[in-house]
Amino acid sequence: MRRSGLSMFSYSLRTIRQNGVKDAANKLQTENTETERKRWRKSYCQVVCNKNKLSIVKWFDNKQVTLVSSFDDAYPVENIKRFRKEAKSRVDVKCPKILKDYNRHMGGVDLADMLIALYDTGI
Repeated sequence: MRRSGLSMFSYSLRTIRQNGVKDAANKLQTENTETERKRWRKSYCQVVCNKNKLSIVKWFDNKQVTLVSSFDDAYPVENIKRFRKEAKSRVDVKCPKILKDYNRHMGGVDLADMLIALYDTGI
């Protein structure tokens, strides 16, 4: 999502690499060691860029995921069920809204890519 590509009516939600946001990189929490990964697991942090009107959310799950959006943010936070190996049961985990929206809308893109790969469309 480049700055020149944003307009008043442009809505975008995508994942980016960890080093993809220079200004916000030092504000977002990082996980460098194994103990930090365990401490931050199943949590998130958010930074809002007022200049570009972008919301950057870092979600710490099994691996960290950084999402950037021009219209969505982390709130409201919802609870989701995740399986925990140690307890061998499902536990409630707080999940930011931006992650749920990303997962809901990316399913159609993956399905379309799969169907295009199955059938030769001649494009």
